Amino acid sequence: SQNNTINRIPVVTSVTRAPNPRSPIVSRVLRPIVTNNRVNNSSTLPVVAVANARSLLPKLQSTIEKVRNEDISILLLGEIWEKSGRKNRHFQEKMEEMLQIHGYKYISCGSRPSGKRGGGAAILVDTTKVTMEKLDVHVPNNLEVQWAIVRPKVVAPHTKFKEYIVCSLYSPPASRKNRKMLDHLIATTHALMARFPAAAVFLGGDVNSLPLAPLLQALPRFKQTVAHNTHKNKIIDVILMNCSEYYAVPVVTAPLLPDDSRHASPSDHSVPVARPLAACGVQAYSNVYREKTCRPLPDSAVRQFMQWIHTEQW
Repeated sequence: SQNNTINRIPVVTSVTRAPNPRSPIVSRVLRPIVTNNRVNNSSTLPVVAVANARSLLPKLQSTIEKVRNEDISILLLGEIWEKSGRKNRHFQEKMEEMLQIHGYKYISCGSRPSGKRGGGAAILVDTTKVTMEKLDVHVPNNLEVQWAIVRPKVVAPHTKFKEYIVCSLYSPPASRKNRKMLDHLIATTHALMARFPAAAVFLGGDVNSLPLAPLLQALPRFKQTVAHNTHKNKIIDVILMNCSEYYAVPVVTAPLLPDDSRHASPSDHSVPVARPLAACGVQAYSNVYREKTCRPLPDSAVRQFMQWIHTEQW
């Protein structure tokens, strides 16, 4: 059970009774202490989520509230629907201004080169917990991908991962660029892992028809962690990571809602949220025992107690 209250109930594992019934009873009780390396190493890992916004600007306040309520450190966004030209500059300025007020940082791949509506990928982080730097990565034309290096502001000495390579991606339905996308993700991930060998890596977004098998085969330490449907009985909003052993199965939460339902529609994608084990109340037990000594009740005292039970006027 992950319930801390249940986990802390003492469990009698053995009882040794001396020949003399009046002598003390020594019992060994299992003591819960966290010694599991998986839990310890996950203590400073971020809460990561993926959201298909279907236009982020009219859902910006709702997105901020969701990040705050779910305690999300890194949010990978798809279908942000940024505008092109002058409208895009206004979009960016308004977005960054509002997010900075609330303590968040936002970077995106910008609008589509073709100028068509839709698409886009972005990363949003909580600056009270982490810092984010946009990585100078060459992204092939017409791919909607954004890379960043994220570092926690508090790092414990025992922490295995002291920085995170983060990639947000959006692959359109029935895309003809799947091969190009896979080649880019594989090559760039290997290059960045060589540059940051001690980093945890998170790749996430709306993949639609993008096949993940070639990606997982080329990145053998990675695992796709989302296990529940996120859109129309399918799992298309995914989180791939090379540190899945330190995370619980992502919880699928409600979609992003518009700030004003009269002017925008809610997203039709659920939002998977991946939490590290240490944030899920997971507790390990060690083989360390605490001895308790007690004196058994003599037979005369037991009879006296039983007599009182029967004579008391309840």
